[in-house]
Amino acid sequence: CNTCHKGISHPQPSFPLAPAKPAEERPKQPEKKPTIDELLTKYETSLGGKANLAKVTSRHIKANRLEPDGKTIEPEEIWQKGNKILANTTYGANVISEIFDGKTAWKIGNKEKLDLKADELEQIKRDAQVFANPNLKAIYPTMDVRFLEKIDGKEVWMVLATTVDKKRERIYLDANTGLLVRRVSSSPTILGNHTFQVDYADYKDFGGVKLPTTVKFAMPQVYWTRKILEVKNNVSIDDAKFMK
Repeated sequence: CNTCHKGISHPQPSFPLAPAKPAEERPKQPEKKPTIDELLTKYETSLGGKANLAKVTSRHIKANRLEPDGKTIEPEEIWQKGNKILANTTYGANVISEIFDGKTAWKIGNKEKLDLKADELEQIKRDAQVFANPNLKAIYPTMDVRFLEKIDGKEVWMVLATTVDKKRERIYLDANTGLLVRRVSSSPTILGNHTFQVDYADYKDFGGVKLPTTVKFAMPQVYWTRKILEVKNNVSIDDAKFMK
């Protein structure tokens, strides 16, 4: 049932994200599931703990965007301040910017605003909200622990999460550490669901707080990987970076 339903009553067909591979066998389900608060406490502790997390108010990150061929690389720079984020990706002489100012998301190509669909803007917003945020309940006030699954050999809890504006997503938390492993959202189209998936891996410590240094993005026929190379905490960032 879960292959199609994914925890919902009335599934819709979805476009494949990548070439199919054998599904991992679902682990034996425990008699008692953890509560969402238990999982989120693990998540916060594994990221570094409340005290360390509170010390980090801003970040400047250098990364590479790795294309599917495994060879093509574009440099990225990310500025994060509170719940605001600016991510620049450089393609030769062209710079593409994704910005979230805490309320609104938009995308710019060489200083000109790009027209995006509502679901594309929503993913820029959600990516900014989720990244390194220990307070997932602020994003998803309704969270329901559904069942134990496996991703890349690791046991994870699938959680059906609903945003403040009633958008449903699936998030997967490591059963042992509580760390975020995957986030999946879908938007309906006339041909079926358009799925957007983000995988988080290779968590490393930067100044007492862990960040996923490998982040894989996937949507139908499009996928890429962000490799974080350098993180500087508590740098001075002008709020003008996050303004239109």
